[in-house]
Amino acid sequence: MVVMPTFSEGQTPASGKRDTEQLWRLSLVVSELAVVLFFVGAYVINGRNGMPLGGDTYTTWQPLTRLVLAQGPVQFLQNQFRTNYVEVLYPLIASIPVYLGVAINVVEIYFPILLAAASVGGTALLAKEFRDSRVAVLTVAFSAGWFAIYRMGADFRGQLLAFTLLLFATVLFLRMGKTRHLARDVALFVGLVVLAVLAHVETAAVFISIWALTFIVFGLRQPGRGLVLVILLALSLVIALPILSYAVKIFPVFFSCGAGCQPYPALSVYWLEVLGPEVAIVILGLGVAVSQVLKHGGDMTIRLVVVWSLVCLVVGALAYVFPTFDLGYSDRTLLMLPVPMLSAISTNWLCDRLGAFRRYSNLISILIFVIPAVTAPAIFAYLVPQRFRYYPPYVP
Repeated sequence: MVVMPTFSEGQTPASGKRDTEQLWRLSLVVSELAVVLFFVGAYVINGRNGMPLGGDTYTTWQPLTRLVLAQGPVQFLQNQFRTNYVEVLYPLIASIPVYLGVAINVVEIYFPILLAAASVGGTALLAKEFRDSRVAVLTVAFSAGWFAIYRMGADFRGQLLAFTLLLFATVLFLRMGKTRHLARDVALFVGLVVLAVLAHVETAAVFISIWALTFIVFGLRQPGRGLVLVILLALSLVIALPILSYAVKIFPVFFSCGAGCQPYPALSVYWLEVLGPEVAIVILGLGVAVSQVLKHGGDMTIRLVVVWSLVCLVVGALAYVFPTFDLGYSDRTLLMLPVPMLSAISTNWLCDRLGAFRRYSNLISILIFVIPAVTAPAIFAYLVPQRFRYYPPYVP
């Protein structure tokens, strides 16, 4: 079993880096396996004769995929853009295997699983940007029980596609100040954001806000971070037209749902459900991260996690503050709270305070298996019976 490197006598930093990389890879394999098993288990327990999970599958994604096939991609795009509907990427991609002869139900079963696994991969790459390698490894382990991945995979397919793309874009955002391939990374970053806008515009807007605020609050003081400004300016040009045109359609309704509003109750358990079994350590993790930033600045990834968390919490709270604010937008933003990162930060802090890593050299290796084994089943117990829905309602 691989142990967490402590750079004891006779051990070089290079060997410690190799051990850390092995731990990261092991954690990634375990978490990816947990995600796949989660969906397999959902189909074994809740499956209905090969039908895909999720209500939106039948009301949104399958009809749009069939529309692509009936109209052709060019005509489909023209018609959708004419009505200010820019979230076209998911049905376009889903239509390709269907066009090649794969049953549409099969596509809707496996495509979300692939996206969920890719989200774990994006989280793992993002975790490598933490200065503390233990936080990086623990983040990957906690990603196996990230409520957002499963909730989006059950219904919000377009959002899951955008979310996955934006995780990879965030990695590029953090690396932009030290890249040796500026032109390539700028092109990749802008390309990912364009695709994310075409997958789910609101999710793209949330991440753009996170990047912009992180840069404004922290990036201006970082040597070499001026390159990020170039990225943000390019990004603004890319996203301006689709987001503004879409906003013309949705924002008049945003704050005016009137008698049809269904605001959060005074105390919504949904907030706790988003956090999953990690409620206490997520709250502690945000406190630790904020404390690190206030005391000694923290690394850039910690700073981004703080901004990310606050943006999600503020937008998520709007339905409490403004009863006319659409509940769906708060919910979908709150889903994106960086639960694995916050959980990893607090777990690492607690283990350091208790001296656990010093006393138990194999603890980090054990946690790689224990964390997914605890968090994923806990989310499963809630999500599968209540959130993996079927449509139409007559399906037994």
